[in-house]
Amino acid sequence: MSHNRFSRNYWFQLTKFTATVTAIAALGLLLFFGFRQFQVFVSPRRVPLQASPAQFGLSYEPVSFVTRDELEIKGWYIPGSRPVAVILVHGINANREAMLPTAVLLAEVGYPLLLLDLRGHGESDGGRVTYGYYEALDVQAAVEFLANKPQIRGVAALGTSMGGAPIVRAAVLEPRLQAIIVQSSYSNLPDAIDDAFDEWSIFPRWPFAQLFVRLGEYYLGLRAEQVDLREDLRRIEPRPLLIIHGRHDQLFPVRHAEEMYEAASEPKTLWIIEDIGHQDPAKAHPQAYQGHLLSFLTQAFQSVDSPSPTE
Repeated sequence: MSHNRFSRNYWFQLTKFTATVTAIAALGLLLFFGFRQFQVFVSPRRVPLQASPAQFGLSYEPVSFVTRDELEIKGWYIPGSRPVAVILVHGINANREAMLPTAVLLAEVGYPLLLLDLRGHGESDGGRVTYGYYEALDVQAAVEFLANKPQIRGVAALGTSMGGAPIVRAAVLEPRLQAIIVQSSYSNLPDAIDDAFDEWSIFPRWPFAQLFVRLGEYYLGLRAEQVDLREDLRRIEPRPLLIIHGRHDQLFPVRHAEEMYEAASEPKTLWIIEDIGHQDPAKAHPQAYQGHLLSFLTQAFQSVDSPSPTE
């Protein structure tokens, strides 16, 4: 006589086996997506170039220069009639093309411009992102490139979002960077991670934010606390600073701009745009934006740049 009934021990073993397989599968998925998320934090996404200054009626030349840690940085140089050049620096997971709206507004009033791809972005060398720490070497190399042009007698830099961090740090390293414009950026990396983690990650902030930070620090060989624009601003010799920030910035709350402004020495200007978030003011308010940039740059370089009345 056959027995089709299963013993109690059978059901216990089946339950234990199922729970074990489920736990292993869940752990595997967690590790897989965790690794993918970690890669997003330390390896920028390369976005191919799809436009050029020519599409906006601007003459330009492709250029490249080498950083002090031997990475080749690619960019566009847009000549202008003024003796002051402006370096334009994009944010994370973008490329120099993102700065074209600002380039158009500054080119209209005669500024020579250098738009670069940060390391690991666009067509430049590199494969890691350090949120401004080593990217400062890219900006420093851009300053050296412009300093070799005899018609250039002053250099400024404008960095947006993550691009704000390397220009501030570059100002510590490079005294020839005479004026800086920090746009929609963060005052320090630990707070930026805490504020923006929910926007960037599929994981809950606790406990994964600190886990990813510690892994990233080990992988990149630096501490998040080393990216601190407030400390950099305190260290640099006083030079003109313009901070631009949206009142409703959903990634980096406006207190980041206020903290940077508080840390900096005079001369400094803070422009809070009341009706925008983390977006490009060159697109949202082109005329007001152009006016603020022109006023700031004219005042910062009044000793070397005397625009004609028609400008």
